[in-house]
Amino acid sequence: MRLGLHALGVGPGAKRAVIEAAAAAAEQRGFATLWAGEHVVMVDEPASRYPYSVDGTIAVPATADWIDPLIALIFAALGVGIGWSREEFDALGVPFERRAARTAEYVTAMRRLWCDDIASFAGEFVSFGQVRLNPKPVHDRRIPRILGGTSD
Repeated sequence: MRLGLHALGVGPGAKRAVIEAAAAAAEQRGFATLWAGEHVVMVDEPASRYPYSVDGTIAVPATADWIDPLIALIFAALGVGIGWSREEFDALGVPFERRAARTAEYVTAMRRLWCDDIASFAGEFVSFGQVRLNPKPVHDRRIPRILGGTSD
């Protein structure tokens, strides 16, 4: 079994020297992959504590079914969350509402880029015409996706 290490890309963990040191340490200890999360912006005092409850624990029952993504995937994966931080959406000038529909359309558009040699897509939120994306996924032009989130 190959295991990976998730290194947060926020706070001190967002500094290049820290990321390089974490990558070197992970490789020396036999980790196969190094994962990093990404947000466009982070606010100092978020209005929401999501995904944590008031007491600081994650609000998911300990008995909930969960498949470790490290076990489910072989080569590469795309992790997609619909977004929980209204402040992050505001900073980008993107409406917080309908973020689930927007995310679903983005994933559909990405699949078009991965599958078609020359891709075009026309949707409500994103459109492009006659573009190429390389390199493409090797295995059947598919990338496993991990999707998460809730929306109104």
